[in-house]
Amino acid sequence: MTITEEYDKERTTLELPEDAVAVVLSFLPPSDLIRSVSLISRPFLNLMRSEQLWKELYHQMMINSFNEVKLLNLNLYKMQQVCLFSEYRKRHDRNEDKKDSLSSGEGYGTPSSLRPSSMLVPRDVASKIKKGLVCHASTTDHPEERIENVLPMSGIPDKSSWRVPVRSFVWADSHWSSSPASSGKPGFRDDTLLFTTRCPDALISDVAIMPFTECRLLYGINQTYTWPGFILRVYRLPVGATGLCDPQPPSDDSGFPCLISTDSQLREDGGTCNEMPTKNPRQALVDGILDGYEPVYESPIQHSDGPRCAAWQNLVLPPGVVGNVITITLLGKHNRQFPTSGFYACVDRVVVLGIPLYKYPNQHNDLSPASKAILHKTMRYETALTYYKKQCKHHVPRADTLQMNLTS
Repeated sequence: MTITEEYDKERTTLELPEDAVAVVLSFLPPSDLIRSVSLISRPFLNLMRSEQLWKELYHQMMINSFNEVKLLNLNLYKMQQVCLFSEYRKRHDRNEDKKDSLSSGEGYGTPSSLRPSSMLVPRDVASKIKKGLVCHASTTDHPEERIENVLPMSGIPDKSSWRVPVRSFVWADSHWSSSPASSGKPGFRDDTLLFTTRCPDALISDVAIMPFTECRLLYGINQTYTWPGFILRVYRLPVGATGLCDPQPPSDDSGFPCLISTDSQLREDGGTCNEMPTKNPRQALVDGILDGYEPVYESPIQHSDGPRCAAWQNLVLPPGVVGNVITITLLGKHNRQFPTSGFYACVDRVVVLGIPLYKYPNQHNDLSPASKAILHKTMRYETALTYYKKQCKHHVPRADTLQMNLTS
């Protein structure tokens, strides 16, 4: 075949309708489209930059999620990131017993922008934000047992922050505790934990939650305040909405991080605790934030392994879950603190993994120094967080195992 014939064949192919070519190319892996197909010729390069092809890939990926995830209106660059991450994730899952790892970026040359990291704002950063909240709980037993205690810390954590916790209630700033309930049955008074992400749009891949274990020396046994099950929901709220405030004028920094509005108007019309005659303002704030929005993804009920199980409860999300607000609804409560006290649910740590979705390449370089500092501190935590995928398929590893890996 001569060069002229090759050119004529190429021209004939590209004279097909763009949507038809997009359907044909959608059967190729996204990484091959970017690395190989885009180098064939300029027409193919222009096709790789068109939304038609990536919409076809995105739609096909969402269909493969068995309709668990809602189809979203994303721009071209965000669709590319979602499709590429889904491909690398599938490759990693097929080779999880080998040395190759999505988190390490080995074997398949995973770009750093596609390696999972913590999507939550670090605890030390959250404590300095005065114009809004990055997390909220529908109930809290004591001001020192606030929900901010479950957020990760900046940097690689030490052994104390990753051990399976066995602590006393006098360490009140180490965990979150619900208010007591007279019944522990699911549905009587469930607690909702709400978190926002460190960017306007985040692709969520994994969520893990660890119950708090109290050291009870007088009784000779530790008490874990767990729950029969939980439901995870992911929402995508527009930045600047009623419940998701933006203290800055619209700019590239909007939503870095996403902040919960503390407007008192959100507390006027909200849900009530089932056993309280008056309205619960904390639950009303949760209802006000999410009022009018449907979840992008809602998980089935994740059952716990028993009332004394202190292990991490990990949930792997299907491909394509994009949002900026995550809620964890704890269904019921297993244990009392004392025989005559109410039932409690207590959480020690919450981990949310994923990747930030930027509007355009290198958007993070255009952010303000303050927003960059938040991203930098959170990204440093990635090294420790992603170790659990190497160690165990369903649970985050114990601290002694993690510490050994970090120091070796």
